[in-house]
Amino acid sequence: MSSTHLQPKTSNTSHPRLKPPKPSKPKPKPPNIEEEDDDNKENMPPLYCYCNGTWTEVMVRCDNKLCSKQFFHFEHTKLTKVPGRWLCDYCEMKPLSKLRRYREGE
Repeated sequence: MSSTHLQPKTSNTSHPRLKPPKPSKPKPKPPNIEEEDDDNKENMPPLYCYCNGTWTEVMVRCDNKLCSKQFFHFEHTKLTKVPGRWLCDYCEMKPLSKLRRYREGE
């Protein structure tokens, strides 16, 4: 019997899975996000409350003049009635030196 040896076919091309990756095209730089944000901020209404929502009919003012939110939706506070003086949760945790209360009539 003659023995024939089967040899794998060889070709000049490499296996498709072993091809080196194609060089990727350079990605375009994103536009300056800070400039776009500044433009959008001018067109956006101010945001209030813990929820960062807009103004509604029933709002409660924090008595700290330096409060970052200033006004809060009544339904998002723990209040059951409109208080005489009130500090939001953010300002309640601040030291007294960081509070500036409104005077009567302001």
